[in-house]
Amino acid sequence: MDCRDVYKPFRYTKTHYRLDEQDGWLCYAGQPITPVSEVMAEHQRHLNRHLPEERWKDPDRVSVLIGWPERTKFQAAIGDETAHLYAICQCRHCGSWAIGSGTNWCSDTCRLAGRADDARKQRAAAHVPLPPVACVVCGTTIEATRKTRRYCSDRCRQQAHRLGPTA
Repeated sequence: MDCRDVYKPFRYTKTHYRLDEQDGWLCYAGQPITPVSEVMAEHQRHLNRHLPEERWKDPDRVSVLIGWPERTKFQAAIGDETAHLYAICQCRHCGSWAIGSGTNWCSDTCRLAGRADDARKQRAAAHVPLPPVACVVCGTTIEATRKTRRYCSDRCRQQAHRLGPTA
């Protein structure tokens, strides 16, 4: 008998399984996996143990490593004894619960939407408003929407073109 026959190695999975919250329990396909209160309590213990409160980046986002009892319950629920699932998390985008391999998303759709939201927030934070500029032709003060704006209207732009490079 070969040792490979006895030992079934865990395989890493990129699959996320959404969990439903029913009567205070996180359930998959109607089977209860773990109480929400235990997940939240473990999350709070982790925050208190590892980080001072001023360094909590996102205390509302929950991601908790699961133990063997929850893991075996879930593997039995999905019918795959080799799935290596080790974290229950709350999706950063939609807030639903998921179990998977330690990511912050419940699906690829939420991952893409969440990253787009993060990029949008970074661009908004980096945006520097431009100072008002004067129109080259008539001298009217205009609000610059980009730094190369020189004219207040199409009329002034056409007039400057007709006058040539002196304008």
